Amino acid sequence: RRSRRTEMRRQWPSIARTAVRSLSSSGEGLAGRHQTAIVHELWKSREQLRRAAALAATSPTLQVAGEASKPAGASRTEAVYQFRGDETLADAYKNPWGGLRLGRVLEDLDALAGSIAFKHCCVNGDGSVRPLLLVTASVDRISVNGALPRPNAANDVLLAGSVIWTGKSSIEIRMFVKDETHEESWLTADFTFVARDINTKKAASVPQLQLETDEEKTVFEQVEKQQEARKRLRKMARKDDHMRVVADAAKKLLDKAAPLRNLPALADARHILLDATKLSNTFMTQPQQRNTAGRIFGGFLMRRAFELAYTTAYLFGGVRPRFEEVDEVSFHLPVDIGQLVQFESAVLYVTSPSHRTFEYEVGKGDAPVDAAALNEDPDSLLHCEPESSDGRPTAHIEVQARVIRPEHVCSMLSNTFHFTFSYDPDIADRIRLPLPSTQEEAIRVVHRRRADTLQRLTGKQ
Repeated sequence: RRSRRTEMRRQWPSIARTAVRSLSSSGEGLAGRHQTAIVHELWKSREQLRRAAALAATSPTLQVAGEASKPAGASRTEAVYQFRGDETLADAYKNPWGGLRLGRVLEDLDALAGSIAFKHCCVNGDGSVRPLLLVTASVDRISVNGALPRPNAANDVLLAGSVIWTGKSSIEIRMFVKDETHEESWLTADFTFVARDINTKKAASVPQLQLETDEEKTVFEQVEKQQEARKRLRKMARKDDHMRVVADAAKKLLDKAAPLRNLPALADARHILLDATKLSNTFMTQPQQRNTAGRIFGGFLMRRAFELAYTTAYLFGGVRPRFEEVDEVSFHLPVDIGQLVQFESAVLYVTSPSHRTFEYEVGKGDAPVDAAALNEDPDSLLHCEPESSDGRPTAHIEVQARVIRPEHVCSMLSNTFHFTFSYDPDIADRIRLPLPSTQEEAIRVVHRRRADTLQRLTGKQ
């Protein structure tokens, strides 16, 4: 036995060295190998171009200027889930009920958006690459077409997208997901990226969009109006009068929650403290979750947030929820390998016929609200958007991701995610109304309701 162990020890170093050499010698697209097949392929092609960009950034003789403008079609990128011909791939994307695993799709959409942004901002028509740092500023909305059946892994599914709007240093990308059995898109997603100089980190210009068709012009004008409306509303929101209105709206919510805090045995049984809806999990980020820049892949974080939000909605309603949309995702800080990340979810507010009385007492229910009123009237800030298009009650869930640094006894907000789920109308009477117990929670609720209402208002323009 002793001689056998000795022989194994002699063999192990050579075996270990062979394994390491084998892994390092095929390092192309290494980060993507730990992701989905689509992410791996997108990143592998992008890494080849990124190497050329890095070389150009460090060599004065290889400096590459960006093109002044590009056609919208130049950035179009497609990826296909060939589920019918690949049982292994189909199995990787199935959820427990045979449908499509949406967290995986969100992960892939993030990678697809990055490839589209890179193609538009960095890759010139002659094949040269302009070195830029591209940052995801926000995910403005990911919405589902409720009129179509939910796709499953039995049919092939197409992911595609392109740049639809450009500013001085920012671009907006629209992507869609389409089942092969339907002409219409089942899911639509809008991502915003900003460009930075790779050396100075200051804002860098991006190629403007060449609009060649009437449809491209119409979409560009719609996004332009939305961007202008959001700028005006953000400017108004910074005024002292608006902050007073927010404080007044938050006080109304806290007053409504007072019986739950002070006399819980006598409080309305249909109400529940927001704190009671919370779930959380904490994990350490691993090298296998990195992106091509060496930091934690945003798509991975979005998938983890979605899965926690789904679980929160399930436990809150008591029945399986239906995903409706990602209302907004904000990126505050990058997350690095080896950091502790804590996700915390909560149901901020709900829409349900059983809570109409509350809406008319505190807010305006389904009464029309305009954008100006949201900055002047506290009742307008408590306005709820109606249920889903088919009358289903909804739960609006926020997930906050924080990087925890135990050595420094501190934590920092890295990402904020907002999701909407709906329930079968038959359980509308069982949906309880979450109410805040602190000023901080109340303000979060008010801001979220305002943002959701503004999203609908600016989207109609």
